Amino acid sequence: MRRIIKYATYCEVEDYELGECPKLEGMLSKYNKLYYRREAVAMDYDEESSTLTIPAGMNLKYISYLLGRPVDDNTITNTYDPVSIKLTGFPRSELQNDLIKFLIGLDQYQFNGNMTQLVGNAETGEGKTFCAIAAISFLSMKTIIIVNRKNIVKNWIDSIDTYTDLDRRRICELNTRMIEKIMDDPSIVKKYRVFVTTHRTIASNAAKYGWNWIRCLFANLRVGLKIYDEAHMEFHNMMMIDFHSNVRRTFYLTANMERSSYDENSIFQKCFKAVPRFDQVKLGYTDSKKHITMFVNRYNSHPSVQEISACKNVQGFNKNAYSDYQVTSDTQFFEILDQYVRRMTVEKGFRTLILVSKITSCEAVKEFFASIYPGLSIGVYNSSIDKHEKQRVLDEDQLIVSTSASLGFSETIANLRLVINCEAFRSKITGNQASGRLRRLGDDIMCYYVELVDTGFASIRAQFKERESRYKKQFKEIIYIK
Repeated sequence: MRRIIKYATYCEVEDYELGECPKLEGMLSKYNKLYYRREAVAMDYDEESSTLTIPAGMNLKYISYLLGRPVDDNTITNTYDPVSIKLTGFPRSELQNDLIKFLIGLDQYQFNGNMTQLVGNAETGEGKTFCAIAAISFLSMKTIIIVNRKNIVKNWIDSIDTYTDLDRRRICELNTRMIEKIMDDPSIVKKYRVFVTTHRTIASNAAKYGWNWIRCLFANLRVGLKIYDEAHMEFHNMMMIDFHSNVRRTFYLTANMERSSYDENSIFQKCFKAVPRFDQVKLGYTDSKKHITMFVNRYNSHPSVQEISACKNVQGFNKNAYSDYQVTSDTQFFEILDQYVRRMTVEKGFRTLILVSKITSCEAVKEFFASIYPGLSIGVYNSSIDKHEKQRVLDEDQLIVSTSASLGFSETIANLRLVINCEAFRSKITGNQASGRLRRLGDDIMCYYVELVDTGFASIRAQFKERESRYKKQFKEIIYIK
């Protein structure tokens, strides 16, 4: 009988021909409007062996029904090395304490001890990194941590160094050169307890050598725990890694367990349908942003019909074109920005972040404020800046101008009190991440999150309405300015 074989993070559908079950294939692929074809997002097909690989976190009872095949569990995973790492820090909140219990399968979460996949979904700033490190210590498994940006590798290494007694020399930054060394001589992994790498590193090696080479790599690493940081970011690559790494346990950490794209999010949720999830909001931890007051600054820039049309393309509203409009044609834009910068950044000394959509817009905003506040330290953070200057900006400048894409979700700006989001966006995730940069600084210290909503554009009005309901549940209060 043809079977579905379930492994730790993936299932293999034996003797499968593409097109055999259009419904299943449709669930795991999306339509490319540019090339008029469907493209796989969360499945992989091997023509040579006629094997379809799909995520293990799906509703397998339904998949079994669709295919008319039984599901057999294969509990054999890669051999892993036990490690001894002592935690030197302590949980700073009830949420952290419960998330650690969830990850290691303790008390009310004891059933999780048998689970191969777990999702840790908590807001930015709640300490997911510490909780993951605590879990590594309690589980005593050699671990690999996969992040979406190279600069986040150092953050993880620094955090492990801070919260544990592990010698820094036992932490390996797994770059391409190190991977090649390990593949030549697997014995060198013995001296390491934790590996930290990026999605790009794994993807580039897979492109060069093939995904089966990545399968061999994970076997050679002898890791028992795999952790994805910002698990919603590199969806396809994460699925491919899961399909080619039979690791005993996998944690998916994120502040937003969803995708911005409606089509991709539908697939994303199906892939994790059966995976236990620690969801901060659903579990009643609703005070993570009660130190933030939100200002919704509505205004009408009175764009012409031509200007509205110029901000659209075949896919809908074009945020980059709108960003150009803001800094070149919107006569109210800089005036409104200055109201916040003057009162809160200049007069009160708040560290401030302004988010725009384009690098050229960053420069325009910087030039404007530099001309009227010559004594204000202003920095731009984007891909045109070298890494040393980026770090200096994060560490020193009082006013920082950046884009969401350039700044990344895991960058920390110390003592940040004000975020002004000028971007046009639909995604609830983008707003959640932007406001999530405002970390709690003390019991009586308030922070402020501002969104500019140009009601002259129907698309911007509609975008804000879609995400408004979530905001009402998050912040201490919302003040509407018309």
